[in-house]
Amino acid sequence: EHFAVLEMFELTNFSVTLDSVTEILAISTNRAEVVLDNLINAKLVNQKADGQFERTHDHVRTTEDIESSALKQAHRESLDLAKEKVKQVPVELRDFSTFSLGIDPERIGEAKAIIREFREKMSALFEKGERTQVYQLGIQFYPVSKKIKNQKETKNV
Repeated sequence: EHFAVLEMFELTNFSVTLDSVTEILAISTNRAEVVLDNLINAKLVNQKADGQFERTHDHVRTTEDIESSALKQAHRESLDLAKEKVKQVPVELRDFSTFSLGIDPERIGEAKAIIREFREKMSALFEKGERTQVYQLGIQFYPVSKKIKNQKETKNV
């Protein structure tokens, strides 16, 4: 929700207020207040005298490859939201896809670089045009098996 609120500032002809956050994200007023207070405390937004909020930074990036309990919590919340959206949002308005593949763990760094490049391309795609809705793109890449030891068979001849 925090990142969604930050992205709401990019919507065309839209003012970020407590009421608009509550309505657009379909969350309770109490939850919207908590999210906005967190963003204020993190110095990512300010509240103006008229009740509207303004972003204090154009772009916010999180750390990469550094452990963070706050980011872990945000990832868990994002996955919980995805579980709800797969039930609620019509298939023509969403894309969920998953596949498994065998990998060489030595190439994980390359995979992460490709994922980061893809995120940048997706962001650039939507910088143009009239922005009227906030979408979330989640990409997960994680092991589902234990690492196997080299199983080369030795034959006794």
